Amino acid sequence: MKSKSVIRLSSKGQIVFPKKFRDKYGLHGGDYLVLEELDDGIFVIEKQPQTRIEALTAEVRKEAKKRGITRKDIEEAIEEARTCVKE
Repeated sequence: MKSKSVIRLSSKGQIVFPKKFRDKYGLHGGDYLVLEELDDGIFVIEKQPQTRIEALTAEVRKEAKKRGITRKDIEEAIEEARTCVKE
């Protein structure tokens, strides 16, 4: 039998997916979802597949976080590389 949960729409039009569904379907903050309305008023929600660049970016962010690399570290490294190229 399929699971059911009651969810509430916030005043801003937001909904929260119950943790059991987020875990089951691998949904994470920032994911894109496709909402499709069927003729009978039923909605189907599907996870939008990531593009290759989105998947790569997510992997790089995850690895940087694991290694303790901050945005500031990356910006400084870029500035240093630009300085080296100019010389």
